[in-house]
Amino acid sequence: MERTEKRIKKLKRAKSKLLQDTGCPTRAGNAYAIFVKEKSGSGRNPMSQAAEEWQRMSEAEKQKYNEKYAAERPAYEARLAQWEKKMAGTKEMEELQRINELLRMLKSRRTAKAVGGKTKE
Repeated sequence: MERTEKRIKKLKRAKSKLLQDTGCPTRAGNAYAIFVKEKSGSGRNPMSQAAEEWQRMSEAEKQKYNEKYAAERPAYEARLAQWEKKMAGTKEMEELQRINELLRMLKSRRTAKAVGGKTKE
């Protein structure tokens, strides 16, 4: 793994820990994630079974899970807005913004390198 990739991985871990430590709400799962959570059962390979079952379902059957997602989404957005308001101006939020900026820079460097451009490493 090259240096840029290692740095990205390290920053992502730091960001994840910072978000967890500051009590950032977790994102609402999409319709499929809600389905898998409800169906998480036993068996040899429950994820594969859930994926196959989801693929066999009609759009009408999936609608139930889409509606649950639509109901959960506004609550998540409200919790996130409240958290952002609470965190505004704190050193943790400044650190999070710094990490996000570094990640953007490193990812664009990685993309430029993959396309064939020269970048300073």
